[in-house]
Amino acid sequence: MPPAAAPIETLLFRKDYETAAPAHSHNYLELVFPLDAPLQVHLEDLDMFRVHPGEVLLVPAFLSHSLQADRLHQRWLVLRLHLHKLHLMLAGTLYGGAIERFHQTGNHGRLLLNHAATEVWRHTNALGEHGTLHDLHHLAALLALVCSPCLPEDEWVVPRKRRSDREITFCNALNELIEADPAHDWSLDRLAQHFHMSKSTFCRTVRKNLGLPFHHWLLDKKIRLACLYLQQSDQSVQSIAVQLGFSSATYFTKVFKKHVGHTPSSFRLPPEPVPQPERSPIQFYR
Repeated sequence: MPPAAAPIETLLFRKDYETAAPAHSHNYLELVFPLDAPLQVHLEDLDMFRVHPGEVLLVPAFLSHSLQADRLHQRWLVLRLHLHKLHLMLAGTLYGGAIERFHQTGNHGRLLLNHAATEVWRHTNALGEHGTLHDLHHLAALLALVCSPCLPEDEWVVPRKRRSDREITFCNALNELIEADPAHDWSLDRLAQHFHMSKSTFCRTVRKNLGLPFHHWLLDKKIRLACLYLQQSDQSVQSIAVQLGFSSATYFTKVFKKHVGHTPSSFRLPPEPVPQPERSPIQFYR
C-alpha cells in the first residue's frame, strides 16, 4: 500500500483548488486566487467583503477566515506557503530577514491589487509541484512580494491586532504536536498539562488564536488531512480513517460527508477541468 501523500505541514508549498472553506485557520500562509467570479470573504470579526478575479487575498497563519463562492461549484486556486519551515531553511539570508519582518509587522491579512497582484499571479502560475530549482526561483520572488510592504495603490491591509511571539510559538507547537500523531487520543487534560496551562486557559488560547473551539479545530484539521490523503494517495478509506483516529470507516465517512458535502469515495474522483480565464489586474477602491 503506498504511503499517504505528505500534507502541507511537511512541505514548503502546495497548489490546490478549493470549492468550500468554512471558518478555519491554519499554520501556513495562504494566497487565494478567484478564477472566474468573486469570492465572499470573512476575516475574523470584519464585515464580509469580496475578492475579484485579478486580485489576490493573502491570509496569514492563525487568522480565522471563511470563503464562500457566489456561484454553485465555483472553484478558486489556493497557494499555501509554509513560512515557518521556509524561515528555518532560509535563516540568515535575505529571505529569512524578510520573513522575520513580515511576522514582526503583525502579518495582517492583505488584498493584493494591480501590479502586486499581477506579479504574484505570474510567479504562482510558474510554480510546479515538485520543488525544482526553477520553482525555488519563483518561490523566492513570491516571498519578496508577500513579505514586503507594497505601494499603497497595490494593497489593502486588513486591520488586525498583533499576536505575541508567545502566542505564535504556542500555535506552531500545538500544530506540530497534532500533526506528528493525528490518531492519538488528544484530551484537553493532557494537552493543557503539556503546555503548562489550566484547561480554561488552554481552551481560551486556542479559540483566540485558531478561531475555533479546540475540538472543532482538531476535527477540521483531520478532515483537511483526509482530503489530502484521498486526493494524492491510493489508500483505502479504512486505512485513512485509522490514520486519523476515527473509530471506523463508517463513522469517518459520515463525518467527512457532513463537513465536505461528499463521501470520501466521491471526493476522490477528479474534478471537471476549469477553463483558465484571462487575468488582468482590477483597480480596487475602498
